[in-house]
Amino acid sequence: MNLLTDKLPETMLIGEKSYLVETDFRKWINFSQLAFSGEQDMLSFAKMLNLVFKKDSGCPPASAETVQAMLEFYNPFKVDTLKSGNSARQKQNYDFEYDAKHIYSSFLQQYGIDLTKADLHWWAFKALFDGLSEDTPFGKILQFRCTDISKIKDKEMRKHYEKMQRIHALPDTRTEEEKERDFADTLSAVF
Repeated sequence: MNLLTDKLPETMLIGEKSYLVETDFRKWINFSQLAFSGEQDMLSFAKMLNLVFKKDSGCPPASAETVQAMLEFYNPFKVDTLKSGNSARQKQNYDFEYDAKHIYSSFLQQYGIDLTKADLHWWAFKALFDGLSEDTPFGKILQFRCTDISKIKDKEMRKHYEKMQRIHALPDTRTEEEKERDFADTLSAVF
């Protein structure tokens, strides 16, 4: 899939059937909050299905294949990230709810996009999100979270980074891969 030349997907193939997908970035942010909350059960799974699949295309089966398809749509650039060696983005260093105001202000600063009014496909949002500069409020927070303070020689600078890491610490410190694995494992056990 080439973001520059291919039409962004509006369906998911599960089994032999294609299902229409809600592509608005807000739906997928809500999906991430449900999927990675640590409370996976059939009720939350049903909420996820209702959230990301359009009503007029029917609902896919509650299966491990559906879980996998949703995770692949949610994380479209996973392979590209791994190929590029961008390890700072592989580790879970953000939370859409916790970091909402910083993400909002960063999109406005860098792209001039008001996320309260924007009409963005999830994949377009994700590409822009991954491209946020270190000069944005969110980029600065990520820089604090991602910096290995053991490699900072200057004592005052190390103290500053330690303080900033405490201030901007996330409530859930699992990596993106750990959250996805936990989500898939929990729901797969149900099927």
